[in-house]
Amino acid sequence: MNNHDIKIREFNVNDQSGVASLQEEFIKEFFPEFQSDPRQYDWNADIYDIEKYYTEHGGMFWVIEKNNSIIGVGGFRLVSPTIAEIKRVRISINHREKGLGKTIIRTIEDYCRQHKVQKILVDTDERLTTAKAMYEKLGYTIYKKETEIEGNESYVNYYFEKDIY
Repeated sequence: MNNHDIKIREFNVNDQSGVASLQEEFIKEFFPEFQSDPRQYDWNADIYDIEKYYTEHGGMFWVIEKNNSIIGVGGFRLVSPTIAEIKRVRISINHREKGLGKTIIRTIEDYCRQHKVQKILVDTDERLTTAKAMYEKLGYTIYKKETEIEGNESYVNYYFEKDIY
């Protein structure tokens, strides 16, 4: 990440609407069929209360900022004291292919190592081919594949893990 206008920092409560906007952009791009689904709020409850779902339970959440705008996010929740689960890695459509996804993953990994987390889990959908390739490049291995059926469509979810400690 060479751009000096870009910084990664810990989430603060003033970032909440920017995080939600990035999630809405993501849904519109990759899951448009769910945009008006009334279940959206329940599925994305963590996005609307980062502190409750992440920081209050030992996890962390970061934002990537450029010119005071949130262009990327990502965090983790603890599954156990030694296992973390990466959640909500999102990079704005206009800022992809610049290594920002890898940067947020490495930030999570470094933080987890410092806090004695031994393993990191993450999952992604088959439609997110770039994310799948990124996790594989970063040394994550698939430990489970699961087919999800929604209406007339079916999708494969990939579950990855990586030992880091």
